[in-house]
Amino acid sequence: MRVWLDPEDQDPVVFSASDSCLALTCHKDRVYVGTESNCVETYGLPKGKNLGNSAKFTAAVNHVDVSKSGSVLVAGSGWV
Repeated sequence: MRVWLDPEDQDPVVFSASDSCLALTCHKDRVYVGTESNCVETYGLPKGKNLGNSAKFTAAVNHVDVSKSGSVLVAGSGWV
């Protein structure tokens, strides 16, 4: 992942979030990544510090969202 602090940033922060990112959403200073390894990984911004897994599933996580207040994480897995 790359994080630009502004549109003119010539040196973005780069970090590895997962081998396969299927979905992501940002809220304030966090990014939530739905992965092919069946979990939602959480990273702190802007440095990309891994804050751990927020949820685990039995299939790849392909939808992730956070409520406006940041108090609810919604994620889904499976194929239609």
